[in-house]
Amino acid sequence: MGMKPFFFSLTQEVLLLACLVASGDHPVVVVGLTLLGIFMLVSFFLGRKDAIKGFASKDQLDKRLRSSTNVPAVVFLQIEGAHHLTVKYGPTVSATLYGGFLQVLKRHIEKDLRTPLEFFRFADDEVVVVLPFGIDSETLVEHLAFSIKDLSPFEHPLTAHSAVPTVFQINAGVAFSYSGENNKELLEFAHFAVLQCTGRKRVVAFDASTYANSQELLKRLREIPALLKNRDIFTKFQPIVDTHTGAIVGYEALSRTNHPYFKAKPITSLLQAASDGSLYWKLEKLMTLTAIETFREKVRGLRSSPRLFLNLAPSSILEEIYSKELAEKKFDGLPYVIEIVERDPLFESVTGLLYQTFRGVDLRIAIDDFGTGYSNHLALINSRPDIIKVARELIEGIHLSPQKQEVYKHLVAFAKAVGTKVLAEGIETQEEFDILLKLGMDYAQGYFLARPCEELAISISPDLVSQIKAHETKVLAIKSLCED
Repeated sequence: MGMKPFFFSLTQEVLLLACLVASGDHPVVVVGLTLLGIFMLVSFFLGRKDAIKGFASKDQLDKRLRSSTNVPAVVFLQIEGAHHLTVKYGPTVSATLYGGFLQVLKRHIEKDLRTPLEFFRFADDEVVVVLPFGIDSETLVEHLAFSIKDLSPFEHPLTAHSAVPTVFQINAGVAFSYSGENNKELLEFAHFAVLQCTGRKRVVAFDASTYANSQELLKRLREIPALLKNRDIFTKFQPIVDTHTGAIVGYEALSRTNHPYFKAKPITSLLQAASDGSLYWKLEKLMTLTAIETFREKVRGLRSSPRLFLNLAPSSILEEIYSKELAEKKFDGLPYVIEIVERDPLFESVTGLLYQTFRGVDLRIAIDDFGTGYSNHLALINSRPDIIKVARELIEGIHLSPQKQEVYKHLVAFAKAVGTKVLAEGIETQEEFDILLKLGMDYAQGYFLARPCEELAISISPDLVSQIKAHETKVLAIKSLCED
């Protein structure tokens, strides 16, 4: 990268030292900084160096990475606190202070690794270090962690007179040659790694799986606005069965999409992407309105009036404009069950708002996934739901677990005591259905009874209807005997 003339190097070092030991308002600083600026400028043009001695410029870094020589490892350093210097001392003095710190940092790392390194200024608060061959990954990470721990926090000597000292915190991202196909990619990976640093973890080595997940997340976020704009959502309906009569009394609206990116993925992937992009309520609004409009078309001509079960997050319910639009324009004339996601800590506070907002609507409220989140007996009493949907986690394999059966019986007894109906969701086998019918439930839902479909199923299997009616007859007979 070339050597500076000895005159420039020595003079710059002396002036830098003078500036560091002098007071911020001392005349020496003014003169020193002026001369230092001149020598740094000349030095930059002669040696293609950055304005700090021993650090090459970003242009030189680009040239180095474009060279045919493969780089074995790259370290990307971020120095937190550097921008505070400009606010406190102005650009000229802050450049000198920061330069002094970088000199200390450079010497410290080279001393720990026991080898000269190539240092490049990438940005005001970012430094890139290119490592030579012969340093294994574990040794590098270990020594970097030691160096950074030793220098973080680092209080600059010139700020000792200040009431608020300048503190630098250092983060390091490391990428090795086996991580990328070329030097430029290696720099990108090191930059990504430093962004994964936390308060406790100051050195992070590049991880391919974390990077892949991050790129996947970014891609998901980019697809959401287009999906919303094109209204690329449709609805499937899964029957809700009355376990006293065998009749279908409602349908849960389950949103799906034909968007090329999300079509083959679970719907939870779409919901999570919308949430990550702060677009969840807009997506849920589109899903809800689409479900209502589709359901209204499907139920025309039916003799019965089945209820539409809609999943709404409490945060969406609290969105006043959203709620008003649903209440005023969409909920007219149809019976509904709004399922509140029980995992959300706000679920208990929105039931009263629902009844108030949707006054005049044939509305019932259900707590979804009951037993998996914030639910307890007091919350059940306070929220006063019409229905609790017992979570699939409790239903799955319940015929094989006496412990699950005891928990379920307790929920059924308590729900009955407070006047709440029980809906067992996620039933997938005959054995699960049999034991739940025996333990007691008011409604049932799951693949075993009927799968979600774009068309409304009119009835379930005749054999299941017969089983339900036979069980109900038996229950009523026992009840009659007990009353006598």
